[in-house]
Amino acid sequence: MGHRGKLHQGLGLYGLAWKLALPWLKKHTRLQRGFHQRTTFDHLEKADIWIQAASAGEAYLAVALIRTLTFHRPLTILITTTTTQGMDILKKGLASPDIDVCVNLSFFPFDAPPLMEQAVAKVCPSVMVLLETELWPGLLACLKHRRIPVIMVNARLSEKSVSRYRQFPRLCHSLAPDTILAISGEDARRFRQLFPESAVQTMHNIKFDTVLPRNMSQKPWNTPLPRHPFPPSTPVTLLASIRMEEESDVANILAHILQHHPHQVVGLFPRHMHRIPFWQAQLSQMGIPWQLRSTITAPVMPGTTILWDTFGELKAACGHATAAFVGGSLKPLGGQNFLEPVICGVATVTGPYLDNFNWVGQGLFTAGVVTRARDTDTVTHHLCRLIDTPPQRQQTASIGLGYIRRYQGGTDLAVNTIIKTLKSSEKP
Repeated sequence: MGHRGKLHQGLGLYGLAWKLALPWLKKHTRLQRGFHQRTTFDHLEKADIWIQAASAGEAYLAVALIRTLTFHRPLTILITTTTTQGMDILKKGLASPDIDVCVNLSFFPFDAPPLMEQAVAKVCPSVMVLLETELWPGLLACLKHRRIPVIMVNARLSEKSVSRYRQFPRLCHSLAPDTILAISGEDARRFRQLFPESAVQTMHNIKFDTVLPRNMSQKPWNTPLPRHPFPPSTPVTLLASIRMEEESDVANILAHILQHHPHQVVGLFPRHMHRIPFWQAQLSQMGIPWQLRSTITAPVMPGTTILWDTFGELKAACGHATAAFVGGSLKPLGGQNFLEPVICGVATVTGPYLDNFNWVGQGLFTAGVVTRARDTDTVTHHLCRLIDTPPQRQQTASIGLGYIRRYQGGTDLAVNTIIKTLKSSEKP
């Protein structure tokens, strides 16, 4: 059997697996919203560019691309996403009237080759943009068949994925993206191993652009905080983005830092609001004075823990903090965003698990504005150290802002590459 025959056979088996899986997928609660859009395509329209943004993180990247993208003629862009969270982020992020292009949203089709063939035929994009790790055989096969150029943006690839994909070298050769913009030299090296025929180069991670707008005029630490809850001349420690799996550890941290400095004020920010009742009971059981943020109209007494039950105030609270711990990092949960307190001038401590933020690099840790602690006791030690000897806010913010600014510009490179490819595809 020739190369094309083996590819056709492999895609046939892949399609059969999807056919067998679809009845079960229809019952999956996370896929019920938008299931019709994943399997039928009457709602789709022709688009110049199709961007696939798998979930929440990729959806933010897609919004950044759209907000930067301009062209010499009107453009229609389809953005698809796999998850409901991704769809909600896209709807909210693209609701602004100042966007220069026409954007249509849809859930990403299931990658069964017959379904994907219908979807690609309906959209017929001039350029396909895949974000981060999106490598779908059914989609890529349809795009290659129609000679539609494929660009991977903000691309990353683990050694584990390379080992898995290299078991199918002919498939990789047949379905290779045309252009790959990788977020590190190591990712670029891995992509070159896997797709030697692709044009591979590096780019700065778009997330550096999304975390700090380049046209920002206001200093982040000057964000107003309504009904100011913090008493003057009192140390403030934030325990931010606390996940359910690490609650017992954070309760221990809280008890120890209050024992070390009983007159500080602690702001406790659960990652999910449905954990507020747990923390109400936990704080009462520990005998720690606390108040719900929503009930506070004047500065609290020193020694109070504020249980934050209102949305959207973390950045403003960071502007008043002495020290911060950012959660999602004491257990293997990937970590949460520790850049926000840093750019507000707050020296920050995390736990050891930061897999979701490896893209940030080591510069902020080397500079000492972020400390990656190995365990709960070490987190406590560093928070107490920062309360005793607070670093200068202006210096911390300057280091953080300077580091982020140094790595901005990835969005512009990605958009320029997309536009260049689009222009090439339109040449007669």
